[in-house]
Amino acid sequence: MLDKTRANAPKKRRSRSRKLRPGPGHAIEIHSISKWRGAASHITRFARNESLQTLIELALTIRHVKGHRKGKADDKMLEPLLQQVTVNIERGSVVGVIDIGGKSRAALIRILGNSEAPSTGVIRFFGKVAAFGQLGASAFPYMTCRENIEFGARLVGVPRLDIQAAMERVPKFSGLGEFLDMPLRRISKAKIADLGMSFACCLDYDILIADEIARARSETVQTSWQNYLAQAPGCGQTVILGSRNVSRLEGQCTHLLLIKATELLDYGPTSEIEKRHAGFLDEARTTPIEAEDQFASADEEDEDGEVM
Repeated sequence: MLDKTRANAPKKRRSRSRKLRPGPGHAIEIHSISKWRGAASHITRFARNESLQTLIELALTIRHVKGHRKGKADDKMLEPLLQQVTVNIERGSVVGVIDIGGKSRAALIRILGNSEAPSTGVIRFFGKVAAFGQLGASAFPYMTCRENIEFGARLVGVPRLDIQAAMERVPKFSGLGEFLDMPLRRISKAKIADLGMSFACCLDYDILIADEIARARSETVQTSWQNYLAQAPGCGQTVILGSRNVSRLEGQCTHLLLIKATELLDYGPTSEIEKRHAGFLDEARTTPIEAEDQFASADEEDEDGEVM
């Protein structure tokens, strides 16, 4: 006999969402992403909603195409930063992003860090992601270094419990625990960069994305940083680094991702890339940076100098 309780019970709806299945050993899958920016890019910069940002960029594209057909196109209206970039990044690799001038590298790091949306294309992450822009940048000089780091981490979406757990490991990693509770204006930019780098490494995340990580001045931080990069592949952690210093990336990364003229030039192990594209790497070392930097580099600041 049919049970009335079961017969009258509401049926459970089947979820239509599909779980993303990564490729063999992939941490990040990038499919045909493109990014354009032009004179009106300041409009999309404040569009937090990705759909609104995409609509604005689509409108700018249509305007540019119509103007081109009428012979009134403005070449500066839309500037390509990335065009049809497709690459799969393996789990456990330390990847350095290199281009000539810095614009495409900065755009790719911002897109991977979810601070900007690509104009077209799809990116899939398989694991917990932590993304940080310039770690040596000072934000509020009258707040302590600990408060600045926690505030910056909250802005990029790091949960509070993860922040607390990482801050407990920072003094041992950096050896600079006495500077955490000092006002930021009384700490040199080099120490601020060291503490920011230490905090990023102490986070328990599968994928770390960081741009413009300054050279560690403290011997303790330098040793801990080298150990972190050496242990990352064995622990299955993936690190994406962007820096103006090409030589530093070559010495620290297991893989290099090269971008030339807004398009993907090559991706692979560092030793193979250095052999195949020695001329490109030499040009990247000597070409000045075109990307606008909001903050001064920590490498330019003396270790004992204070930020007043």
